Amino acid sequence: MPATGIVNRYVWSADNGLHVEQQGFASICGRTYTGWRNIGGGAGVKAAGDFSFTVAFSYSLELTSTRMVDVHVGLKQDNQRSVTLDVALNVEGYLPAWDPNAPAVYGTGTGAFQPGLCPGKVRQYRFMTFLTPPSRENAQKFVDIVDPVWRQLSNDPTARAIRELDVTNPVWRVLHRVTYVERIPPALASRPIYSQDGATAEPVNLAGNAELLRLVKG
Repeated sequence: MPATGIVNRYVWSADNGLHVEQQGFASICGRTYTGWRNIGGGAGVKAAGDFSFTVAFSYSLELTSTRMVDVHVGLKQDNQRSVTLDVALNVEGYLPAWDPNAPAVYGTGTGAFQPGLCPGKVRQYRFMTFLTPPSRENAQKFVDIVDPVWRQLSNDPTARAIRELDVTNPVWRVLHRVTYVERIPPALASRPIYSQDGATAEPVNLAGNAELLRLVKG
């Protein structure tokens, strides 16, 4: 597995969706095995004769046999491993405010979106995601972050699963860092908003305060 960190950049906006700058790494290992074997052989017999007196006689015999075996064997294995980091967002991109008590636009009942943009909703934001290579330090960071009391005493299934983990082995770590957020600002008022100043309460223990100031001043 590639022991390389990954840094991805994401920009989401309600108007244009998600923009991704994503990294990925792969490692390929190839092995080739070859072998061959040659087996050869041959045989032959050849005879000839000639006999002549009053009766002529002649003979000839020829036998030939040849065998050749040629075997080639090859095997190739390729192993490929890759690591990528994918992030999925489930973000509300519709910015008007929902009013559950407003009359429904279609049909009967209540509930409708109000005109205009809802103050406080996120219009766009930018963040980065990091995948650090496996290390024992990452496992120790995980132990430090999780509440030790919850991890040791809770009956939650997640806590029970964490208690069975071997945190001495190197592990991956994923971090998210938000670098920019833009929200819908509040609507501007047509004129300043004034509030009446309430009655100012008199200080408590004026004599004691005066004595304290005298002591401070010396």
